[in-house]
Amino acid sequence: MTPPALVIGVDGHAISRDAVTGRARLLLEGLNFADEKPAILPFCSRFGDFLASVIAARHAGLRIVLPNDAGFAAINSVIAETGDVIVLSSAGDDTSGLKGMREIHLVADAPADTAPLDWGGAAGAGISLFTSGTTGAPVRHTHPFAMLDQGAEKWAGMIGAPGEMKTLVCTVPPQHMYGLEAGVMLPLSNPDFAVYDVRPFFAANVAEALNMVAGHRVLVSTPLHLDLLVREDVILPPIHAVVSATTALDSDLAQAVEKKFRTRVIEVFGTTETGLIGTREPARNDVFTPRDDFRISFENRRMNVMSAWRAAALTIDDMIEASGTGFHLVGRGDDLINVAGKRASLAGLTQALRRIDGVRDGVFVMPEADPAGRGPQRPVAFAVAPGMDTDQVRRALRHRIAPAFVPRRIVMLDEIPKTRVGKPHIAGLMGMLADRNRMFSIPDDHPSLAGHFPGNPIVPGAVVLDHALRAAGISSASALKSVKFTGVLRAREDCTVETSESAQTVEITCRAGTRPVMRATVRRKAS
Repeated sequence: MTPPALVIGVDGHAISRDAVTGRARLLLEGLNFADEKPAILPFCSRFGDFLASVIAARHAGLRIVLPNDAGFAAINSVIAETGDVIVLSSAGDDTSGLKGMREIHLVADAPADTAPLDWGGAAGAGISLFTSGTTGAPVRHTHPFAMLDQGAEKWAGMIGAPGEMKTLVCTVPPQHMYGLEAGVMLPLSNPDFAVYDVRPFFAANVAEALNMVAGHRVLVSTPLHLDLLVREDVILPPIHAVVSATTALDSDLAQAVEKKFRTRVIEVFGTTETGLIGTREPARNDVFTPRDDFRISFENRRMNVMSAWRAAALTIDDMIEASGTGFHLVGRGDDLINVAGKRASLAGLTQALRRIDGVRDGVFVMPEADPAGRGPQRPVAFAVAPGMDTDQVRRALRHRIAPAFVPRRIVMLDEIPKTRVGKPHIAGLMGMLADRNRMFSIPDDHPSLAGHFPGNPIVPGAVVLDHALRAAGISSASALKSVKFTGVLRAREDCTVETSESAQTVEITCRAGTRPVMRATVRRKAS
């Protein structure tokens, strides 16, 4: 009888459970540090190596730390905060940027006579995951293996087909709770599951990975990847189920995935602190069913979650309402915005943007308060839309969202920067926005242009001055000492604002390309 597989290699060959745990036993011998108890940080690009690292650390009684970001700065921050750390890496992994740790490379294979390790044979010291926290400093959340094993049981029940062999293809990294539960704990805890060894990203890579595995295929992914699979011309083999998390999955996208690939889409809602909390099938239902071993309650549109593993209930920082025996996600904690007394969800606005014909990707963000304090702050849209300009995108949005949320600023990009789990990299976008904050353009349907040189719309000087002061962070024109318009600015032209400061004044220069448009001098406020 062929031993059950735990990992499926990139060439499709099966790596047995005994082979992976045998490698873990060899690694365990290298982790014998007598009275020392260093932390283990698996920095492995392959799931097989990651699994062996977790097995060995559990048997050695060593805690595992999983930074929430693959960047060297984030990992070094966790290493510094943790203290004595051993980094385990796959052959060929670049660890050159890591500091203050010891490193062990995992061996490719263990000798055939190496005795395997039993996964559940040790209590272990648990796994610590990190979130960014409100200050950006990593916040540790440590979970016992018993809690993670119990979560894996719920995952197995959610996916179904008991007794049938299922192979997981994960586009999400195992360092996050979602990827840890699906790609690590589930196959380790249940012999009905194996996992593909590498993490595909592009649509063609996902298709290749799914074609490499047999039996009941399960794709563990994100709305970003699912959207790419629907848009791209890819053919996938039969898929038993598709699981999605990290951001809310639009019902239209879920229906498109099910229709195109003839599968079932399951959305997972959870947190780093708790793991899986509830599931739904968004193609048919917007209500999540909570797992049966958690106790949930609701107060002021917030959900409290209690389990046997928590000393006190966790209040989820999202807008959530009770719905029968389940719950409905109204919006993420940082997702709801207010513009001029009207409320909207950034996720809903983003979905409206992505549904525009010609827009391949996009996201709405809400910047910090306008430094000039001039009028209500509005969201900003970033869009990937080859062949379209900002005015075309803005006009399309006017047919889809309330006028208060139509962005004055739309930034066209070649691609939206993403985190490892497929979420838009908001910090990167905000940084990009800060770099562009001293540039503006006036759309051709701006009310000031009506009748202002028909056929050749020229932006009135008062509008140029207003936007220039706003970009320079000056809240009032009352301190204006002088202004001179040296050229014209036409609709849709990018206007760059440059400033130079002295002890008494701020000099402002506006240019359209290299062409000067305006110069102004503003008195500085007395300190």
